[in-house]
Amino acid sequence: MRRRHALVLSGLVVLLGIAIALGGAAVSQAGPRQVEFTLSADPSPAQVGRHVTFSISVKNTSKQTLTQAKYIGTAAAGMTFDSYISSRPGTCAVDPNNPSSVICQFGHMAKGDVVTASFRFNTPSSGTSTELDSVLFTTEQGGDFGQPSTFYPTIDPLTCTANQQVQGSCVIGLEPQNPDKVKDVFGTGGGSAKTDAVTATNATSTTLTTPATGAFESILISEGSLVAGTCGAGKTAVLATSTVNAPGTFTSPQLTVVIDFNRTLINGSPNLVGCHNGVNLPLGVTTSQGTLIARDFVTNELGVNVIRLTMIADGNGVWGGGH
Repeated sequence: MRRRHALVLSGLVVLLGIAIALGGAAVSQAGPRQVEFTLSADPSPAQVGRHVTFSISVKNTSKQTLTQAKYIGTAAAGMTFDSYISSRPGTCAVDPNNPSSVICQFGHMAKGDVVTASFRFNTPSSGTSTELDSVLFTTEQGGDFGQPSTFYPTIDPLTCTANQQVQGSCVIGLEPQNPDKVKDVFGTGGGSAKTDAVTATNATSTTLTTPATGAFESILISEGSLVAGTCGAGKTAVLATSTVNAPGTFTSPQLTVVIDFNRTLINGSPNLVGCHNGVNLPLGVTTSQGTLIARDFVTNELGVNVIRLTMIADGNGVWGGGH
C-alpha cells in the first residue's frame, strides 16, 4: 500500500515537473517584444496657419505577435488633429478629450507585420516651432505570456529634432506665411492653393491645383526672381518665375498651374506663351512639358488688370510666362 502511494506521489512529482518545465518554456518562448518604429514630418519646417503631416511606420521584428498595439500621438498646444490615412483603415480617431491628440488601435501585429500611418494636423496660428510626441503600447494577453511593452519612435533626423525632455518627440520649425510662398498639405482628394493676389506692387500670383491621389500631398509654391532659361529658346520670361512642387506624376487629370501677371508691368506683347521647365507652351499646343490651355485678360479680385495663363502638365518644376 505504501509502495502504491509512493508511486502515485512519484508520478505527481514528474507531472508537476513537466508542467513547470512547459510553463517555463512558454514564458521563455514569448521573449521580449521588438519593433522598428519611426516618425517623420512633412513639410519641415511648416508654415503657421496651414497643415503638416507626421508619418509613422511600425514593424514587428520580434518572433511573436504584438497584441493590441495602440498608438498615441499628442501634438503641442495650438495644433489640432485633422485627418489620417493608414495601411489599416478605420483604426485612428481624435482623442475625445484632446483635439491635439490622435489614438490608433492597430490590434494584433503578427511577426513581420508593418503598419504605416500619416496624420495631418492644423498648424498653430503663431510660433516658431511645434511638435508631436509619439508612443506605442502593446498589451500581451489572451494566452500570450509576454509582458506589457512601451515603445518610442526613432525620429527622422532630416525632418525632426528631438525634445530632450520628452521621449519620442518630433520637433519641427514654423515659418510665418509669405505672400510669395505657400507650403501646405493637401488632403487625399487633392486641393488648391495660391500665393497672394496681384497688386500694384506684387507682380505675379500663382495657383496650384492637384487632382485626388488617395494620399496626403505636401506642396510648395514659390515665386522669385526670373530664372534664365525658364521659357526655352526664342522666348524671354517676364516679371517672375514660379517653382511648384507636388508629389507624384499626374497624367489624368493633370496638375493645373494658373499664373496672373500684372499687365501694366509687362513691356512688349501681351500675348504671352506659357513656360515650363525650359519649354515654351504656345496657346493650345501640347508639348513635352504640358499645354497652355487658356490666356485671358481679366480683372482680378482686387481690381487689377492681369494676364492669366492657365497651364496643365504631368509634373512639377519651374513655370512662368514669356514673349
